[in-house]
Formats: sequence, C-alpha cells, structure tokens
Amino acid sequence: MLKVLLSVLIAAVSLTAAAAEKYPSRPIRMVVGLPPGGPTDLAARLTGQKLTDALGIEPEGNTPEEFARQVREETAKWGRIIKAAGVRPN
Repeated sequence: MLKVLLSVLIAAVSLTAAAAEKYPSRPIRMVVGLPPGGPTDLAARLTGQKLTDALGIEPEGNTPEEFARQVREETAKWGRIIKAAGVRPN
C-alpha cells in the first residue's frame, strides 16, 4: 500500500512540475473592446504589465479592425462548438 501511495505522489509531483514548465503553452490574448485612454484601458495596461512581470510575456496592441476580426473568429469558433454540443438556450 505504501509503494502505491508513494508512486502516486511521485507521479503527481512530476506532472505538476511538467505542467508548470510549459505554462503558458500558447499566447494569452487580452481583448479590451473600449477606446484607449479610459479607465478600462488603464486597468488593462496595468494587468498587461503584471502579466509581463509574472510570466515574461509581452502584450500586443491592435487596431479596431483587428479586434473586429478577432470577435468574428471567436464567434465562429465557439458557435461551431456550441452547435456540435447541442446546447440550446431556454
């Protein structure tokens, strides 16, 4: 019993360490759909700076056209997933 418990503990520690090394495994996209200069923009910029400090990633700015493209892409992607799952509003 002790060997099984020890094996599970070692596996859990190994998986946790492996997962921590790869985070983030893909880019983190932070979308702020409001114009620059307002309180939401300020909060997003401060959050982006904290992400840079903590994770070593750099936030990227984009234009309103790029934001609209991202919204279309995400809507299409999640729309397909929702339809495939058969989710319907009540």
